[in-house]
Amino acid sequence: MLALYLAVLPQFVGGAAPIGALLAFALNHAVLSLAYLLVLVAALDRAGDLLSRRAVRRWLDGLTGAALLSFGARLAAECT
Repeated sequence: MLALYLAVLPQFVGGAAPIGALLAFALNHAVLSLAYLLVLVAALDRAGDLLSRRAVRRWLDGLTGAALLSFGARLAAECT
C-alpha cells in the first residue's frame, strides 16, 4: 500500500504538496476501503444461506463455466 500512496497520490496533489495532504488522502483511502469491506462482509453474511443452497451453487458453477468457455473461445478465435 505504501507503494500505491507514494506512486499515485502525488499526481493528485502536485509535486510540492505538504506531507499532511498526502496523509489525508491516505487516511481517506483507508477509511473508504474499511467501509467498503465492512459492507461487503455484511452482505455476504446475509447471502450466505442463499449461496450455500445446492441449486444456487450449481447455477453459479454453470455460469462460471460458461464464462470461462466463452473467454477460451474468444482467445482461440483471436489466435487464428
